Amino acid sequence: MSAPDRKFLGRHSTIANRERVYETAEGIEIDSNQAYELARRRVLCSDILFVTFHKQIGVAYPLALSILAGWFLVFATCTASLAKNASAGASFLFIALPALALVIVRLVFKVDIVTVYGRRSKAVIAFPFYKAKARRTFAHIVDRTREVQEAATPAPPPSPVHQTWPPVEAL
Repeated sequence: MSAPDRKFLGRHSTIANRERVYETAEGIEIDSNQAYELARRRVLCSDILFVTFHKQIGVAYPLALSILAGWFLVFATCTASLAKNASAGASFLFIALPALALVIVRLVFKVDIVTVYGRRSKAVIAFPFYKAKARRTFAHIVDRTREVQEAATPAPPPSPVHQTWPPVEAL
């Protein structure tokens, strides 16, 4: 499928996996990149079971930044105590403070996650910064799925005329 047929929705990255999610005429398409292995999966609109929207903090990002900030705070403390001057560790302190600020921002604002579950696969889209775009994408996917699934559902058969059971003639 060529690029004009796909609309980029977002991406989701883990330590070992990078996924880019697109919208196509048939549904959602996921390009997955694991090291050197590329794969393309699809979740058709007619196969979507449910779509979720939630927030998560994650583990790796805050943990890595906290460890980095902790080491620089230790360096600042050791430098200040060895030099017998509190301003000697200021350079290490100025490196640690932005890392701590980023951890606090992540804890407060979290990452918005939109997940589309199909019968055989799922698509995950992470929105760390654009909260309104996450809500718009979620609403768009839900509306489009509802349209496709309602159009594919046949009309229910007409209900039978109300009858009493057992028939009155049998009594």
